[in-house]
Amino acid sequence: LALGKPVLATKSGGSEMQIHDGKNGWLVPPNNPIALAEKISFIASHPQMISVMSKNCHAIAISNHCKAINCIYEEIINIQTNNNI
Repeated sequence: LALGKPVLATKSGGSEMQIHDGKNGWLVPPNNPIALAEKISFIASHPQMISVMSKNCHAIAISNHCKAINCIYEEIINIQTNNNI
């Protein structure tokens, strides 16, 4: 998704916060290999969907992503330091 491509993922671990089923990727229920296989088959038989859905994916530079994560860590450290944790 960060590279501008639609993603196939399970509805767990927060993926559903970034992936909107049918818009910028596909979501399947967790622990459901049949649903996963069916979705893979669907994607394989509709390859044009990838280019269409790629328009809804926002590519980000890895360096920007790393900077954003670093800011989060710095905020956590500052909070812990200020609270003497």
